Amino acid sequence: MPCAALSTPPVNASAIALPKGVWVIYREPVAGSDRYVARKFLCGAVFTFTTDDELSADTLDELRPLLPSGLENVGRHESDPASVVEIWC
Repeated sequence: MPCAALSTPPVNASAIALPKGVWVIYREPVAGSDRYVARKFLCGAVFTFTTDDELSADTLDELRPLLPSGLENVGRHESDPASVVEIWC
């Protein structure tokens, strides 16, 4: 009788849940002027961690087109820090 592990169908790699990239846009006062900074986070089922990916611009309208395509603006949650402007995922 063959081993059960050998008769198990192969795993579909596209079905494995990978961490989701989430971009958080912050408004940060720098040297007397407001600046907008987007930082990428990876969010999994049980963890969230920051990456080194960061974008910045003088205005929110200049920053949005710099984000990767295919993201959706989900706004912000009322419990987010005041510096959080938008979240994109």
